[in-house]
This record gives sequence, C-alpha cells and structure tokens, in this order.
Amino acid sequence: MYFIAMTDIVAAQLINAAITMLGTILTGVLTYLMARLKLQQENQGIIAADQRKEAAKEVKEVKETLAVNGETTAKKLDTIHTLVNGNMGVQLQLNMTVTRRLAQVTNDAIDIEAANLAEEMFRKHQATEVKSLTKN
Repeated sequence: MYFIAMTDIVAAQLINAAITMLGTILTGVLTYLMARLKLQQENQGIIAADQRKEAAKEVKEVKETLAVNGETTAKKLDTIHTLVNGNMGVQLQLNMTVTRRLAQVTNDAIDIEAANLAEEMFRKHQATEVKSLTKN
C-alpha cells in the first residue's frame, strides 16, 4: 500500500512540476514577444524614449523571473527524480526477492531465468544510481 501512495505522490509532483515549467515558459515567451514588439515599434518612432526604458526594464524582470523559476523547477525535478529512483530501486529489489523465492520453490527453468533477469535489472539500476551520485 505504501508503494501505491508514494507513486501517487510522485505522479502529483511530476504533474505539478510540469505545469509550473510550462506556465513559466509560456509566460516568458509571451513577455518576450510583447517586449520585442514594443522594441520594433520604438525603432519605428512610435514609442517615446521613456517607454523604451520601461520595455527594457520589463525584459530584464522577465529574465530574472525565468532564472528564478528555472532554478525552482530544476530543484523540484531533482527531488522527484530522487523519489522515483528510490521507489524504482525498492520495487526492483522486491521483484528480485520474490522471483528468486519463487524459483527456489518451483525450481522451474523459466522461474529461474526470470529471477536472474530481475536480479540483473536490480544490479543495473544500482550501478546507474552509483554513477549518478558520483557525478553530483
């Protein structure tokens, strides 16, 4: 039951992070396009010098906001990645243990092969996690 609850939490966090990221990107693109349009109008002499300064100020604010939101999203995604990998490791270890136990009970070639495959998948996951941790 704990794995199902954790999976729901991870899914909700993934959805939340994706929505946050998409909203940030969309806001940035729209703001950039608006600022660019203002700058084009300025070049044509439509907008006064004070308004050009305001547009540049808004572009700077957007860049700062995007930088902050990008960092926040990256942190959330790192947390989600850690949770997902931890849950994956637990699930793979559980699968390995159950299939090994079944193979010991049945001594069937298919069950033994399934147990070996489950163990191989768990070991590969562990190796990948070790590489990931040593990079950081």
